Amino acid sequence: MGALCTFGLSAIPDHEAAIRNVFKALKTGKRFVILDDKLFEGIGRLLNPLARRIFTWDYEKDVMSAVREIFEQVDAQKFSSGADYIIVAIKKE
Repeated sequence: MGALCTFGLSAIPDHEAAIRNVFKALKTGKRFVILDDKLFEGIGRLLNPLARRIFTWDYEKDVMSAVREIFEQVDAQKFSSGADYIIVAIKKE
């Protein structure tokens, strides 16, 4: 069994501790899949002032980098001008 987090890590105060706890709980070869948001990239950056006012998540967090520091095998895909992303991390140990 793996782990799934949807739109949660950007709202958790200590997202790095949460990622470490998932890593500890996973068995070797199992996946941690994350669906979350961040600020827009490219031309979409024009919408970032509005996004900062509307959304309650911490848009300064770099969830992707935090996952890459803990997991050895990480695949990330961005959507919606970089604002939405899916990360699939596999525990290797």
